[in-house]
Amino acid sequence: MVADAPDAALLTELRALIAHAAGCAVDEVRPEGLLVGYGIDSVRAVELLDLAGERFGVSFDEGDLAELRTVADVARRLRAKLVAKRAAGETP
Repeated sequence: MVADAPDAALLTELRALIAHAAGCAVDEVRPEGLLVGYGIDSVRAVELLDLAGERFGVSFDEGDLAELRTVADVARRLRAKLVAKRAAGETP
């Protein structure tokens, strides 16, 4: 698997977190969907990244927030962080 390609299980869990934060059904959350299209403003995005970080054992910073526009962007960044964590010998 390519390091920046999110796997299906990761994307499914992330879609559920976004749906919860947005107050919509999981099947409404599409990988290509813009976070703002789901009502995820900057404050909710910080909360979402905190939840994802807690769930997956990684941390996001302000630079991440500025670059993440779509569900797929978040999934790719999360996947990259998990790969880096494993490469460093940490368990997710």
